[in-house]
Amino acid sequence: MESNIRVRSAQAIGRSHLLGGKNRQDALKTGMVEVDGEKIVYGVICDGCSEGETSEVGANLATSFIGRQIEILVKSHISLDRIPWILHKRTVGFLKDILGKISFDSPNARVLYIKNNLLFTILGFIYTERETLIFAQGDGDTVVNDELTIRDENNIPRYIGYSLVERKFLSSNASPVQTDFDVFYLNGESFNRLAIASDALSEEPSFLVDLWGHINPIGLQRRVNVWSLVNHKFQDDLSIITLEKIPKEE
Repeated sequence: MESNIRVRSAQAIGRSHLLGGKNRQDALKTGMVEVDGEKIVYGVICDGCSEGETSEVGANLATSFIGRQIEILVKSHISLDRIPWILHKRTVGFLKDILGKISFDSPNARVLYIKNNLLFTILGFIYTERETLIFAQGDGDTVVNDELTIRDENNIPRYIGYSLVERKFLSSNASPVQTDFDVFYLNGESFNRLAIASDALSEEPSFLVDLWGHINPIGLQRRVNVWSLVNHKFQDDLSIITLEKIPKEE
């Protein structure tokens, strides 16, 4: 049965950030493009490093850049399985271009700029009727139907920003530099609903039942607001994107 696609998103500043006077450090982007009559939907979440003073800068730039690149690639008829590899290379190049516009008086100043602005995790999906892929670098949460999967990297995520730093400037326990996204494929018939989220979602697993069924475009955001502002949940910043298949009436 053919389905309509409903996408919802929501964000909240973590309670610890509110109490500490810090900005929200994650960002999200959703979009839809039509290619040869087929609708392709995407979502991207970037979660900034908590140790960075303004890591939301890189997170916001990256979500916007990656979303735009997805649109360009699918409109160019690039096959779905090639897109993550291209996205990774282009995102690293984008970050290098940013650094190339800034003058630093020492290698340490350059590393400090990266730490404060350009360290963030990446979690995204590209949906088509036939196949959907999830791409990731760093930690985060995914939900397929009712199954939660937690990407736990023991508080040392493999930030894409590490590609900008010579290894000698990284601590001995820093994660290895990752040269491509982790990619997971879902057959079009294997799921009815999908969500990606920053890792704050797994801290409140009972919220999973509230992810779905929001007809109002801001319904999910309202639920997140209640949990955050009224119930004082979500200690860390939260970003969520949901996708649901809604059967068309025959």
